[in-house]
Amino acid sequence: MDYRNPKQRKSMHGRIVQELGMQIVSGVFAPGQRLPAEPALCESYGVSRPVLREATRVLVAKGLVVSKPRVGSVVRPRDEWHMLDPDVLVWTISRLPEGEFFRSLMT
Repeated sequence: MDYRNPKQRKSMHGRIVQELGMQIVSGVFAPGQRLPAEPALCESYGVSRPVLREATRVLVAKGLVVSKPRVGSVVRPRDEWHMLDPDVLVWTISRLPEGEFFRSLMT
């Protein structure tokens, strides 16, 4: 994805939420692990800090991360995720085998 494309600017934070959310759900970032620092993520996605912070707020609202000053964003345990959030649900379904998804809802 090219985050620097001007046509995509109005939904840039949504694209970052999508990518980071899928990485968290798929285990690229494990529970308890810190996400990369803000400057690194800004450079990686080619966005400003306000755009990245808005994406972080969305991930916090979905229960995927907790964000603390001087600590950064840390992935929350899976049982604290808002599993019925539409995005979290889609990311989970797309990453887990079918039977595993249903078992994850029961725990």
